[in-house]
Amino acid sequence: MSPPLRARGPGALARLLLGLALAIGAPARADDALEAAYQREVATLLAEREALRARSAELAADRARRRSAAEAELDALQGRLLGLEARASTLESALRAQEAAAQAAADRGALLDATAAQAAEATGLQRAPEEPVEAFLGRAFTAAGGALAADAAWGEAEAPYFLATGESRPGRRLRWGRIASWAEGAGGGGALLPLGEGRFGLRAEGGGEGVAAALLGGAPPGRVALFLVEGEDQAVRERAEDTAMDVIRKGGPVGLVILVLGAATLLLSLGRALTLLAAGRGAALVAELAGAVKAGEREAAAARARAAAHPTGRVLAAVLGAPLDDREQLQDLASAALLRELPALTRFGSAILVIAAVAPLLGLLGTVTGMIGTFDVITQFGTGDPKMLSGGISEALVTTEFGLIVAIPSVLLGNLTRSWSERVQGQLEQAALELIHARTGLGATAREAA
Repeated sequence: MSPPLRARGPGALARLLLGLALAIGAPARADDALEAAYQREVATLLAEREALRARSAELAADRARRRSAAEAELDALQGRLLGLEARASTLESALRAQEAAAQAAADRGALLDATAAQAAEATGLQRAPEEPVEAFLGRAFTAAGGALAADAAWGEAEAPYFLATGESRPGRRLRWGRIASWAEGAGGGGALLPLGEGRFGLRAEGGGEGVAAALLGGAPPGRVALFLVEGEDQAVRERAEDTAMDVIRKGGPVGLVILVLGAATLLLSLGRALTLLAAGRGAALVAELAGAVKAGEREAAAARARAAAHPTGRVLAAVLGAPLDDREQLQDLASAALLRELPALTRFGSAILVIAAVAPLLGLLGTVTGMIGTFDVITQFGTGDPKMLSGGISEALVTTEFGLIVAIPSVLLGNLTRSWSERVQGQLEQAALELIHARTGLGATAREAA
């Protein structure tokens, strides 16, 4: 069977036509010619196939060679890229080190300039524009050393000073450089405070009395009281301690309410403690009445119980006043008597715990109102003067402090008195049960005798 016509080229088609013509012209030799043509065609196709295979192998080899070359070039480029990245990292690290060194140098320069400015202000020296900062600092340190030596010297002068009341008095003033001063005169003596403009005054709290006289007399005291200052030109004001009213005033209206609640807590706790203390008495009365009941003296025991002015006596009087010795009836009477005494035993307990819960909330309210006032001041006047902001901040902090001061003791007192009340109630129940047992035991004995 011959290959398909589409697989043959133009030469093959011509040969096929020639073969057909010869086949038509010479029928005897048609089979031989057709076979020869077919063999030639097969040989041609096989040759073309080998040529195509050789060309394909050549193309594959060329492609493999190109791919190897491209991969080698890619490896080379990757190696170059890694080298460039390493170099870039090294250069970046060096740049960061240079920037850090430059910043450190700038900081050192700024520190030196600031130190030079402070030295010039402290010593009064002037730095020339072309003078190195190191040379100027050397001069400043030398001058500062001389000033310190001069300030450490003792000095004595006749100079007036001011008393704590503001009155001026003549006297003798002893100076220890510009660090401390004492005075001695007719109005009294002691350590001095600089008031500015070369004036000095005694401290309101006192201290240092007799130091100047002793030192001027050549007999140094064993203990020297002084007030250290940075200089004589800057005025120093002693801060007065806040009184209790000052602290209350800082708390504002909310702080006053918290303190009133705290006082109410103390009064309520004291009243409840007195009530519970009175209610807890009567342990000896229980034993006395039980003995009287067992001895058959119930009426006398009932009179003795009614005469007792405390809850134990009233509960026992209710048990003893019953005409019958039925246990259930006596228990009902004791329970009713206990319920009548319960309001007195639990009085003020809830109020104390409510105050303990409300006090921190009021402190938080004071904090909020104080901060609102502070922000109002900031809105109107800014933050230039801290003294204007201190009022609202003081109210915010003081009210919180008041709330905690009231709440913590209130919680403790409320829980302590509650546990005390429960203990007293248990004692009353036990006393009633003991008396019921005494009465029912006596009744049973009487019924058996009858």
